[in-house]
Amino acid sequence: MPLGVLALATIIYFRSGTIALSVVSGPAATASFAVASSAAFGLLMLPNAVAAGLMPRLAALPRLEQQVELVRRSLRWTFALSALLSCALAGLAPFALPFLFGDRYRAAVVPLVILAGAIVVVSTNTVLGTALLARGLTSPVFVQSLISLAANIALLAILGSLLGALGAALAMLGCELLGLALLARACGRGLPGLLALPHTAQTMGTAVHRGQVS
Repeated sequence: MPLGVLALATIIYFRSGTIALSVVSGPAATASFAVASSAAFGLLMLPNAVAAGLMPRLAALPRLEQQVELVRRSLRWTFALSALLSCALAGLAPFALPFLFGDRYRAAVVPLVILAGAIVVVSTNTVLGTALLARGLTSPVFVQSLISLAANIALLAILGSLLGALGAALAMLGCELLGLALLARACGRGLPGLLALPHTAQTMGTAVHRGQVS
């Protein structure tokens, strides 16, 4: 049941910007955000693909330190690739949007750049959430999703009405950073050493291994 609610909350979350702007702002802002979010959310194929491959591999590893190392490698690659793709999208946005949709959608450029940055955080959160789910820790992911959704709705009501598409993009970025803080805290407990510095992570991994052996 929690996983079903989690999937529903995710769908609502990624569509909430367009829906909220149609209520609190005008059609121009709604159209601009719809274009910007459609382009940015296309980059979600990367973290979704990583999550699909990461879950079974984590489940097959018998030791916690092996799982932590796999998640750490996945985080590095996912962050690097998503940052590269997001930078490319942000760099192309000022030229591609007016060319494809006309000058009236030039207002979507800045929201798209902000959303491209948010996608890097989304990618990181996806890996962290997948790692927690693979460990059977569904509650932290469930709580994070509901808090992020509630915060997003509240920020959309405020920023969306004041700044239109720009406010909706800022709302999503803020909620993803909030989600990152919540997931990082949960991973600190469920996957010790994952987000520590290399020397600290090695020390913690050795301690965990000794604890399991004893």
